[in-house]
Amino acid sequence: MRHALISLLSLLMLTGCIAGQLPTVRTDQIAVRGIGVQGLSLEVRLVANNERHSETIHVDALRVHVTVGDQDLGVVDVAESWDLPPNQPIAMSSEVTVPVANLPGLALMAASGPVPYHLEGRAHVQNIGWTVDFEYDGQIPQQQLMEAAGSALPFGLPFP
Repeated sequence: MRHALISLLSLLMLTGCIAGQLPTVRTDQIAVRGIGVQGLSLEVRLVANNERHSETIHVDALRVHVTVGDQDLGVVDVAESWDLPPNQPIAMSSEVTVPVANLPGLALMAASGPVPYHLEGRAHVQNIGWTVDFEYDGQIPQQQLMEAAGSALPFGLPFP
């Protein structure tokens, strides 16, 4: 029992030390750039700040998991990189495209209004080898989904 308690306390202290070294990452803006046969394209803009290191640290990858309505569109890995100098907020912007397996289904959801989406992501900090999480909730406008579904079908899809 005592050994387990010591191991748990050691793990908590280690986690606290490493978490104290991670940058802060917040979602600045997510913009729907388009939706069509190739998928849903989003511009993901984050702001990261390295306020805990006196040296420049390096974010070398993003991983973004996208859910639209009730459809899990999967995970996209973005292999871009950004340097985070000390105490200087840096905008990290990237285009993310996820495949849409059921565009007509999304169009049917859009028949009653905008369709909600949810992003969960991670920014990998190369110097430290750990990740920083972020998430965002938004909506895809009804007209954008209806137009995309209509142009993807050979016979078109009328919308108001």
